[in-house]
Amino acid sequence: MATAAELFGDLQERLRSEPERTRGVTATYQFVLTGEGGGEWLLEAADGTATVREGRVESPQVTVTMTADDYIGMASGQLSGQDLFFAGRMRVVGDQFLAMKLGEMTR
Repeated sequence: MATAAELFGDLQERLRSEPERTRGVTATYQFVLTGEGGGEWLLEAADGTATVREGRVESPQVTVTMTADDYIGMASGQLSGQDLFFAGRMRVVGDQFLAMKLGEMTR
């Protein structure tokens, strides 16, 4: 099974090779993954370009917090982000419109 770090690397490559995924979106997303294999990652989208890297930013437009295991399940298609959110296993803080765009960008 892939690690969260590997899945964020895959996301970087997918967004780089498919710029239409971030077209029209300029925002910074912070991911905070708890538990074993967790950490903090950023997705910085700028209208057709995106950078995904490990780290933290002071004022993201959206912060997503969940366990590393749940992120791995969601990123690999085994778990639904919507189900995780409604079950209280994923917390999303910030601009809800941009949060919905995140789901579209990363599927």
